[in-house]
Amino acid sequence: MILIYLIVMIIIILLAYLINSRRKLNYNYKFKLSNLNLLPLIFLVVFSFQLGLNLPIQKIFNSLFSINKSVSFYSWVYIVSALSLAPLLEEILFRGIIYKGLLSSYSPKNAIIISSIIFGLIHGQPTMIPGAIFFGLLFGYIYYKTNSLGMTILLHFTANLFGIIASFLNHNLGNPNFKTTTDLYGNFSWLLMLVLLLTFTASSYYLVKKIKGTQF
Repeated sequence: MILIYLIVMIIIILLAYLINSRRKLNYNYKFKLSNLNLLPLIFLVVFSFQLGLNLPIQKIFNSLFSINKSVSFYSWVYIVSALSLAPLLEEILFRGIIYKGLLSSYSPKNAIIISSIIFGLIHGQPTMIPGAIFFGLLFGYIYYKTNSLGMTILLHFTANLFGIIASFLNHNLGNPNFKTTTDLYGNFSWLLMLVLLLTFTASSYYLVKKIKGTQF
C-alpha cells in the first residue's frame, strides 16, 4: 500500500505540475524556515487539536457507524511513511501546486478553502476528513503568510506525529473501540479533554492574533 501511495502521489504531482506549466504558472519553492518564534504556538495548536478534538471525533464517528478498530498498532513502515513521505509529497502537491494553481483563478482565501476541502476528501476515510480539512486550512494560511513549503512540511510532520502519539495513548490507556469517554485515554479522559480543549482555544486565539501582528 505504501508503494502504491508513493507511485500515485508522484503521478498526480507530475500531472498537476504539467497542467500548471501549460498555464505558464511559475514555481519558486521556498523551503527555508521563517518566523520560528511562531512554531511553539503552532505546535501547541496542532498538539491540542490532535489529542483533544481530532482523535475523539474519529472515535465518535467510528462508534456511530459501527466501525471496529483493530487492536494492533501502526506498523513501523506506516509510521515512517506518515512522518516522511506524506508531509513532503502532500505539501508539494496541495500547497506547492494545487493552491498556487487555484490562485490564478481565485482569491487567496477561496484558494485556501478549496485546496483544504480537496486535501480533506483525498484522505478517503470519513473519520479523517474533518481533521484533514482543518489542517488544510491551517497549513494553507501559514503557507499564504510565509510562502515557505519548509514550514508546512514541518507542520505536516508534526501533525502526523501528534496523531500517532494520540493513537498510541488511546491504544495503551484506553480502548480502540470507543464506547465511553474513558475509552479515549483512561480514567482521566474527562480532565485531559477539558485541558486540551481550553489549550486549543487559547493557543488558536493567540496564534491568529500573533500572525496578524507579524511581518512576513
